[in-house]
Amino acid sequence: MKLHPNIKNQVLKALDLAISNPLSSEEIYLKFSKENKKWGARDRKTFAALFYDIYRYYKLLDFRYPDKDLVEAYLEFIEYNDFSKISEQIEASPNIKHSCSEFFWDKSENQINEKEWLFLNKKAAIYLNINTNLISLLDFSDLLKQAKIAHEVIDMATVSQDKFPISAIKINQRVNFQADPFLSNSSYFEIQDLGSQIPISTLPELQNGLIVDFCAGQGGKSIQLLKKFSPKSKLISTDIDEQKLNHLSLRAQRLNFTNFETKILDQSFLDTYQNKVDLLVLDAPCSGSGTIRRQISLKYHITKHSLEKNIILQRSIIENAINLVKSEGLLLYITCSIFTEENQAQRDFILEKKLVLVSEYQVFSSENDSDSFYFCLFRKK
Repeated sequence: MKLHPNIKNQVLKALDLAISNPLSSEEIYLKFSKENKKWGARDRKTFAALFYDIYRYYKLLDFRYPDKDLVEAYLEFIEYNDFSKISEQIEASPNIKHSCSEFFWDKSENQINEKEWLFLNKKAAIYLNINTNLISLLDFSDLLKQAKIAHEVIDMATVSQDKFPISAIKINQRVNFQADPFLSNSSYFEIQDLGSQIPISTLPELQNGLIVDFCAGQGGKSIQLLKKFSPKSKLISTDIDEQKLNHLSLRAQRLNFTNFETKILDQSFLDTYQNKVDLLVLDAPCSGSGTIRRQISLKYHITKHSLEKNIILQRSIIENAINLVKSEGLLLYITCSIFTEENQAQRDFILEKKLVLVSEYQVFSSENDSDSFYFCLFRKK
């Protein structure tokens, strides 16, 4: 591969920043993209490909090629076209072979096997969640076929041998979502990882109920809840961030959903809806350790301190959430984590609050080529 010296130097600078700073890989890419205004589309594509690939495996490359800079190491390596082959050739600690921090390895060692690591270290696939209230999955597929966009229709997801209906499309080529056929059909889809689409699809039907998306954030789960339950049941999406809720309202309007409102998550909300909610979805703030395919920085920068802060925050949120659920109501707890402390340990904490476990699943990357998610459903006594 012929590489302009400027591109190489900028990749090395970006890697130095990424290794020393917990900024996300996306933030670092945008920073360098903005600073290099003379780059054309090809330059940006080359920079992105090198930066993301090398950052994903930098510990392994640095160990295998100690006398070369990371770009030279990568260019020498690419003839293998499979990073797992390097791992097989070297004697090194597991965190070097999988290119993650010692802390990340220690926390994940007993949770995931070698096959799962191979998927977690792959580039993330792009999935769409199709709004089947407005268009069928096959009709949207036809739009993509007409535009000659390579894709795969996914109408079923498998988790622990159980199958759940979904309406997803996997995009198998580079596309511009700001151009047609996507731009003129934006009400028909949301970009959402397949793993994130699964938990809501497992929920039972609910007629004329009150649903709360607790800690709604950007609203990915809210959109899924509206797709599954609107207009039969009312959804309230709540969060401490008003700006995120405003953005969510615009998304819901664009997708033509009704029977929906947003509310700031404060003490007044907690008091008003105590013991009134039929279904509460808690997509808890977490380490994000199951999303390292897309958020590479996490496997290097999650720390004991940050994990402990998450656990304390989760328990506080869980206690508030439980108080809102009515007797015989449901609580769905979700994380995009692979760590026991954020998953099974929090499940046990919830069970101590006299809720009954209905179901429990771990979505593995290797099972659906997706991010890894954990979720469990409880019924309140």
